[in-house]
Amino acid sequence: MTQTNGETKLQKFHSVMQKVLKYGIVLALIAFIVLVLMNKDQFSEKVAKGTPEHKLTKIEVTDGDKVVQKFKAVSHTMERLDIMIDRNEQTGRAGSIDLNVKDSKGKSIFHITPTLLEVDGLTDMKATMRRTLRNENKWYKVVVNQKLNKGETYTIEITGKGIKAERPLYLYTSSNMGKIYQSAKLNGVTQKNFHVRTRVWTTQLDVSAVVLTVAITLALIILILTPLKIPEKWNKRFTWALFIVNPWVAFYMVEKVFYNPISVMNKLAFGMNILWYYILFFILLLIFNRVKWALLVGDVFLYAAAIGNYFVLAFRGTPITPADIYALGTAMDVADHYVLSYDKPAIVATVVLLGLCVFACKLDTYKIFHWKKRLVALLITAIVTVGSSFFLTRVDFLSKKGVAVNFWQQKKGYLKNGYILSFLMNIQYTIVSQPDGYSPEAVDKIADKYQVTQGTNKKLKQKPNVVVIMNETFSDLNVVNKIKTNKEVMPFINSLSENTIKGHMLVSVFGGGTSNSEYEFLTGNSVSSLP
Repeated sequence: MTQTNGETKLQKFHSVMQKVLKYGIVLALIAFIVLVLMNKDQFSEKVAKGTPEHKLTKIEVTDGDKVVQKFKAVSHTMERLDIMIDRNEQTGRAGSIDLNVKDSKGKSIFHITPTLLEVDGLTDMKATMRRTLRNENKWYKVVVNQKLNKGETYTIEITGKGIKAERPLYLYTSSNMGKIYQSAKLNGVTQKNFHVRTRVWTTQLDVSAVVLTVAITLALIILILTPLKIPEKWNKRFTWALFIVNPWVAFYMVEKVFYNPISVMNKLAFGMNILWYYILFFILLLIFNRVKWALLVGDVFLYAAAIGNYFVLAFRGTPITPADIYALGTAMDVADHYVLSYDKPAIVATVVLLGLCVFACKLDTYKIFHWKKRLVALLITAIVTVGSSFFLTRVDFLSKKGVAVNFWQQKKGYLKNGYILSFLMNIQYTIVSQPDGYSPEAVDKIADKYQVTQGTNKKLKQKPNVVVIMNETFSDLNVVNKIKTNKEVMPFINSLSENTIKGHMLVSVFGGGTSNSEYEFLTGNSVSSLP
């Protein structure tokens, strides 16, 4: 009787938890729809208006020649203008172009006069030890960043200035550039089936992506609210099928947030990542002894880790490493000063998480292991975990296979090896091993060989107080590059001369790591040898 009452109470508890889980996921789905609509601008993407034919033709532009190309604005901005030119010149040529963009009333909204050195890409040549590299891209790209009136016709005027006939500028043309472009004019004469190969770049909202995301979310709400009785036999099959597939989908979810296409990842790194995902879910399965709860907890944990890494990347440009755990308190203190927003990959990852949770929620729970099988599974999982951990320490072998920690550019290392694997590989470097023969006595013995030096003022009895202000939000950008301003930016700082010592300090990291800068300043030691 007691056992029956206990089973009844357990069934009631599972029933309550199932309802709480179901309606909790429904609320999360509704909140996600609101999030998508509030962040719909994240579905915007840069698009180029202008679809030329494949056949390349070109015209000469010399001194006095004027080419006019009109187009109809299909958006409210013109962020960049690309013009296809012939860049086969290896040395500079004389002249310049007058590039003017006008509205329908003839008013100029953008005007520049670049030299042909700039147009040909010869002013930004990069010298190397072997040769000089030049941008061979045929597109001359100009940042415009001007607002347009959608539907209005605008004019692009290109006029040659001082360009010699023997070394002309070649503009590529096309007989068809799409509906928004009119036929171009050369020196006032309209040319039939003649268009300058230009691309007008703008940011455009992908409405279909927003609608599709909301539609998928609504479908998930309908699915989770629809009663679905699955026979016990098929429930077990679906449960194990989801358990097998889930780690792969979770892997995609985590790397999606990280902008990392897993299809091009190193094969060994790919396999090691998948193995660790299975290890995580097997550990959770041993804890809960229920596939549903193992999947739900694992997916939410991995999603939270990925989103945490997403925000850290947005704030400081580097991913989360094991060493950041020690600075978690500082991170929480400053987190409220940042504006958090989701971009498109993070939104896609959220859809994946909610979909996994809905599918897991539809399954009935049942015990996976009895205590004997559970012990066997525990032993196997422990052996695989220990073996995999040991394999991570074989750094020389892994490095030969292209799997290694990138200490100087962790972001590249995470992109190459995957988030979870890179994080685990970094753990071994957070522990500093004591060198052979090290002891306080040995250090004192080494120090005894050196004499203590004194300053020039030997009569000074009292040491001075040194006041140091480490202002993290302050920097003088003129140190990097001289900036011309109509008034002095820091008159007081620049005026300090009496009883003041000035200089430049090089910090070891950009974004975060306040304690590192403090340690290096106070001790004079570098953190480069520390984890």
